[in-house]
Amino acid sequence: MENNEKKETPDPIEKSINELFDQSPTARALQAAGNAVTSSSAEQVEKNINTLIPRLKHGHVEGGTPGKVKMMVEGAEQEFDLPVAAQLYGVDLGPDFTCCFAVDHGTGYQLLTNGHVAHLNYTRQQLLTRACGNYLREYQSKIQVQQTLFQGVSMIRVDGNTEATTFLFTHLWQQIKEQSKMDRLFVFMPLQDLVLYWNELTDETYENMIRTVTETIKNNPQSRNVSDYVYEFVNDRFVSKGKVIGQK
Repeated sequence: MENNEKKETPDPIEKSINELFDQSPTARALQAAGNAVTSSSAEQVEKNINTLIPRLKHGHVEGGTPGKVKMMVEGAEQEFDLPVAAQLYGVDLGPDFTCCFAVDHGTGYQLLTNGHVAHLNYTRQQLLTRACGNYLREYQSKIQVQQTLFQGVSMIRVDGNTEATTFLFTHLWQQIKEQSKMDRLFVFMPLQDLVLYWNELTDETYENMIRTVTETIKNNPQSRNVSDYVYEFVNDRFVSKGKVIGQK
């Protein structure tokens, strides 16, 4: 009896240690990071659901893969796993990229997290369908095809920010393949604002293109990488042909 009663009585020293840990700079930094990412409520997302658009991102988020955040703690930069509620919500698409969702809540676009969608009455697929519909309504008339400096390589132009999103629309790629009378169609989207495609290339042109893109990413740390892989459009779907960036 006495042992049970002692276990139920809080140890004042242990209580003080726990309180001290809860108020540590690291704990406060993590809490602040989580609060900052999930600052928009589900009500705000629902209110602005007609502005929801898909955004392709490098890495995976489906299944709760921890997101990372870098923060200054006591004068030193440290990296932490974000709380589950603050992790990005999305749909895995390829070997190294995913589709997330961005909504305009009035002061700018914000990527949705698990915390944002916890109380929304939408499945993942319903959100994807809604976001794609919104994107086409807003951007379809702006989608253009341009030639590049690489012989045989074309590029998609939209607004300098959402080009990679066109990867989601198979009817667009089917139309491009048919109108261009292409035997094969390869697509590469290394950055959010850069989507390249081609039919057949010489080895020299292909290597020059990959090298140029790799150097561009390396020399621009702020560039928003999407995928390191080349895909082929076959039977109305994309098939990975292998990693082309970051190979030793």
